[in-house]
Amino acid sequence: MSAISSLLRFLFIHVLLFSSHSNYICKAFEWEGPSRSSSDAISLNDFASYKLGVLRRRIPLPPSPRVNPPLHFSPPPPQAPPPPPQAPPPPPPRRYSKSPPPY
Repeated sequence: MSAISSLLRFLFIHVLLFSSHSNYICKAFEWEGPSRSSSDAISLNDFASYKLGVLRRRIPLPPSPRVNPPLHFSPPPPQAPPPPPQAPPPPPPRRYSKSPPPY
């Protein structure tokens, strides 16, 4: 039951909106602009110099946006070289006994 009542409310609101909108459209079409007599008509010759001036002054186009390539297309960043191998630790000092070594 709530679905049907919600649908009816939805339709009712939209019908009201459409009818008010159509009233404004009808009023806009009924309105007439000011009528011009032949003496009030503006010829294109009145704007000839203006048009030429506009054609002479050109506004430069803005620069095109810079396109950044996607990350998976760009080369990987340079990697640091591996550290040099460490020298082996020096051997422990030899301990001499009190007796002379055998030959």
